[in-house]
Parts: sequence; structure tokens; C-alpha cells
Amino acid sequence: GVGLGAGCGSVQLARPTRRVVGVDLPRQMLGLAANRLRAEHLEARLARASALRLPFRSNRFDAVLSTFLLDLLPEADLPVALAELTRVAAAGGRLVLAIMELPNKLAERAWMAAYRAAPELVGRCRPVELDGYLSASGLRILREEHVSGLIGARLLTLMKARG
Repeated sequence: GVGLGAGCGSVQLARPTRRVVGVDLPRQMLGLAANRLRAEHLEARLARASALRLPFRSNRFDAVLSTFLLDLLPEADLPVALAELTRVAAAGGRLVLAIMELPNKLAERAWMAAYRAAPELVGRCRPVELDGYLSASGLRILREEHVSGLIGARLLTLMKARG
């Protein structure tokens, strides 16, 4: 997973039959993820790196997971991060992205007002619109799900084009 945070997703993915690699930039998050994996007696390779420049060869992974990372990046970095996630996925591989989704336009306007005034109040997160970037990336949407709530999620399962 890219932007693994405290490692919840890595714990869910790590199994003896899978090789899991988790990437994050803050050392604190990598430490939390390592502790969580150790507590569950699971293994995963953890790497300190930016989503804007992943230290892996192209077409390396059958699946790439990123949850709520894109919501934290500046708008200008979205195409770069998406290109990196796509680059490291194997041809025909899957990308699973989770991005923040607010319940309605009023909630989104209020959130964005808070984000512009004091980003730390909203965890430096804001909802992002990926559709324009996805169409330019060569990724095809296989499945789209919505998790409702005060702060919900849009879950996208994408496939990288073959060859």
C-alpha cells in the first residue's frame, strides 16, 4: 500500500501467500505500521518513500492500494502520484484507491471553507475529483463503491491496460 499510515490496510492484506510492501513518508507512520504488523505476527516490507517517486521498477506489483493519500496531496501532485501508482502496477494489474467523499454539496462547501482557512482543522485533507485524471491515465474503472457517512469514501478498483 502507498501511504500506508498506521498499517491497518497492510494487516488486512498480509498473508503467508502474499508479499506485501507498504510505503509512507513519515517515519512515525512506518513505526506504527511495523508495530501493528508485529503484534499480529504478520510480515510486510516497509519502505520510506514519497508517492511522487516510488523506489520500485515499473510493472512490479499485481495490485496497488492507496487509501486517502490523494486527499492529502496538493492538486498539482495528483497526476504525478497517479502516474507513479500506475507505473508500478503490472500490465493488467489492479489499483484500488479510496478517496474522501462528503455526503452533500453543503458539507463539501463547509469542509473546503475550513480547509482553505485552516487546513490543520480538517487534517490537511480535502475531497479530490479524480475522474479527469483517470481518463488521461489509461486506467479503466472496474468497480466503484461508495461508503456513506459524515465523512464517507469513494472506492475505485481500476485496471491498468495490458501492454
